[in-house]
Amino acid sequence: MKYCGIIGFSKTVDKGDGIHDTEHTERKYYGDVLRNTHRWQSGNDNANNEFNVSNQISIIIDDYLMSNLGFIEYITWMNSKWKVTNITVEYPRVTLEVGGVFNE
Repeated sequence: MKYCGIIGFSKTVDKGDGIHDTEHTERKYYGDVLRNTHRWQSGNDNANNEFNVSNQISIIIDDYLMSNLGFIEYITWMNSKWKVTNITVEYPRVTLEVGGVFNE
């Protein structure tokens, strides 16, 4: 299965005079879906079950992605934002493992 979606990056930047702000960037990427699974997870803290995915998406690395791997926060999938829980670099590709829903 092919993937086309947004990867969200977030990093803290110095605005000067000791003021720091969070800079958010979104970039569109293409790749392949290696694994597409989902499950309902019940927890003691939630009255409702939580929906989680365990997808793996392989993206071809570009210069921006390689320089900002540590700043990846989320990836879009099925019209929702999902937390990136694991990143594996297998040059020239990077595999992103996706977990629960990303809460902004």
